[in-house]
Amino acid sequence: MITTTLDKISKQNPSRSAWRQLCINLGGIKKYGRHAPLKFSQILESNGTSIAIEYLESICPEHDKEVRLFAIECAESVLHIYEDNHHDNTARKAIKAARDYIDKTIGSEEMLVAGTAAENICKYLDWAASLAVSSAASAASVEEIERGYEDEEEENNLCAARAARCASWAAARSISWLALQTDGAVAGYRAFDAARATQSELLTKQFS
Repeated sequence: MITTTLDKISKQNPSRSAWRQLCINLGGIKKYGRHAPLKFSQILESNGTSIAIEYLESICPEHDKEVRLFAIECAESVLHIYEDNHHDNTARKAIKAARDYIDKTIGSEEMLVAGTAAENICKYLDWAASLAVSSAASAASVEEIERGYEDEEEENNLCAARAARCASWAAARSISWLALQTDGAVAGYRAFDAARATQSELLTKQFS
């Protein structure tokens, strides 16, 4: 089981309201313990999906691989939206490359090519499809370690968590936008909530 602690979360400079809500729901810092193991299922119950995903930063870089895999699975959940409308496998290739990179079966150069191709396609597609491909590009952003933050250790540690936040949000938005276009605003809101619920289940499974 992968856990965090209140101490690790506090070092992220979390938003005051979310931090206060978590501490209150846990019975207070003193009672719960600043260094006591804290499950992500507890954070989900207290603060919801968005904050739980945000707090993935607190377990990087120790669990960088698991966080990246979560980002990839969020992106995979919306691949069908892109592929149903475009006869193109760029997003799928980017996701496969991200997995292969994590498994060390390809190098950073191949990862960079796949990730950049996915990012470039986002500029030319309709919004829903663009968000789907954007999710894949975010999940594939493992190459950021090599291409922008070599001299900034702190930034390196946060790349995976930021990819997870971006991929999960984009995935939920793409599903929501598709439902909104088809069935209206209410359906869009419900689709977003359903996507976030699925991500909550994935988060619990990945880190429990």
